[in-house]
Amino acid sequence: MFTAALFALLSHPAAVPLGVRAEAKQVAGYLAAEQWPDLFRTVEAWCLLPRADRVRLVGLLAPALESRKRVPLRTPEDLIIMYRWGTGDLEFKGHGGFVNQDLFTVGGRAAWAVEELLDIGMPELNEGLTFRDWAARVGDIAGLIKSATDPRPGAPRGRKGGWFKTAP
Repeated sequence: MFTAALFALLSHPAAVPLGVRAEAKQVAGYLAAEQWPDLFRTVEAWCLLPRADRVRLVGLLAPALESRKRVPLRTPEDLIIMYRWGTGDLEFKGHGGFVNQDLFTVGGRAAWAVEELLDIGMPELNEGLTFRDWAARVGDIAGLIKSATDPRPGAPRGRKGGWFKTAP
């Protein structure tokens, strides 16, 4: 429901300010990127933005959480995605960066970016989930996003590393 309403609002061009349209194109490019370094650099750059901009990006990423569509991921180097070790899409190299979300799906990419932008832990979205389990996790994630973006001073910010105070 949360993501459907947000998607309806964002899909009407007259309702979206010009800057947000440019951000929406950037988000679409991120979700379709095929190279792991491009995904990493994009999210790394977004994380340097002011909180208000990061929250706006989260709003643009939220509709993509529902998508189970598989997308190619090339040059994963020493990336660690536990689910993908089991499928054979990634090979264990003994070290590397750990990502909980399935970056081989649009929803997993969106979830990973949201986790990084809000500095929160979220339930894993992976291609092996049933449609019902995926939908339930997206609902849980929507609640976590709402809590993490609550503008009230002192509102909880999520579980990753503990509870966070409001930061500008």
